[in-house]
Amino acid sequence: MLLSATTTNPTDWRYVSEGGANIVFSFIGDPHLHPSFQGKVLRLCKIPRTSLGSPAFPDKNELALRFYRTVIENIIPLKNLPKLTAFTVDRDWLQALADVHESGRPPARTRIDSIDVTRTSALMATDLVGQSTFSVEIKPKWGFLPSPTHLAIDTLPVKMRTCRFCRHEYLRSSQKGTTSLTQYCPLDLYSGDAHRIEKAIGDLWDGWVATGGTGNNLKIFLHGKLIKPGESMGLLQTQLDVGNDMGLLRDKFVATLLPLLVNTTVLHTLSKLQRTLDPLDIEGLSLLWNNSQSNTDDSVLSLGSKSTQPSIEEWSLFIERYLSPDRPLDHKNPDSANLRYYILAYLLSTTFKDCSIMLSVGSENDPGDDPVRVIDLDVKDINRFGKWRALDQEIVEACRCVVHMQYCIDSDTLNNLYD
Repeated sequence: MLLSATTTNPTDWRYVSEGGANIVFSFIGDPHLHPSFQGKVLRLCKIPRTSLGSPAFPDKNELALRFYRTVIENIIPLKNLPKLTAFTVDRDWLQALADVHESGRPPARTRIDSIDVTRTSALMATDLVGQSTFSVEIKPKWGFLPSPTHLAIDTLPVKMRTCRFCRHEYLRSSQKGTTSLTQYCPLDLYSGDAHRIEKAIGDLWDGWVATGGTGNNLKIFLHGKLIKPGESMGLLQTQLDVGNDMGLLRDKFVATLLPLLVNTTVLHTLSKLQRTLDPLDIEGLSLLWNNSQSNTDDSVLSLGSKSTQPSIEEWSLFIERYLSPDRPLDHKNPDSANLRYYILAYLLSTTFKDCSIMLSVGSENDPGDDPVRVIDLDVKDINRFGKWRALDQEIVEACRCVVHMQYCIDSDTLNNLYD
């Protein structure tokens, strides 16, 4: 029987943050009255205001939990994952919660959406921010260079020289007519080399300062609250026990995070998942798609457009095949009969290319837990394949004629991993 959040008062929850689809609250109520909610966050679905009164959407919470159990927990060690469970809610309780916290939400959000009060379930996860004095969120992004096997002759030099993140940063900067505010390269963070990881942390810090904390590759939390450069620097200086010297603060921040990132296996796990789930690159996947379709002019543009979102049962079979050592696929010569496998593999790879890691710096972890945990592991929408393919082409085109694009070094031996 599922636990019910309706036993708590809406004031027992504090607004934390929200994205495009979900809103998060942390439990601040009496732990003696509600011990099951202590150290937990509540994740609720939102609904566009234009859809209010429409028929209820499918229960995304139930699907998200089943995906987490079936897929994520089978390929990432449990010690590196927050605990995720479901519990029940009802319309009256959700409406009361929304009424209490609506004024604390950003106006830009309240204008376009609200808590979906038609839901009957929600998700509860480990509170990785509120339970730690000092915590850091890093969005590492793509941790590998692609296999060259299926790259076109004009895209291969571009993609094998500069990683996807750095190329995308160049595109964004050129579109704004500015230079990039970050020197961060994910391949440094994923390298396993202490000196390169140290550089990556420093570059993340510099980007955080340069953007005023508005970038999404680094977020810093103190006592459960997100802080920004500037007015919050004094709090961070106190936490790290340094004076007013910004250089010393940067050095102490880097030194504090470095051993956690050097010693964790999380980065290696994410990099391996990304590259082994994306062995063809989206170019090779597009070619395989074309070969399996009728000869139409828009076959490349419609990559994935005829595909349906995988069911949990299909994900279960996929994971079984992905993890099986007895049924290897020939990625150098992919068979159109395996198109669906490659579609699901690439779809899953995008989850790990866009996830975040949480570093609990200022808290005692339970035995068996790791101070580095992976979050934001929802499955992506299969209808985005066309967008991903178009963006890939746009990024390559922007970088093709740039003479001084940086060289990004992938420390892993690609041939061994792709074979």
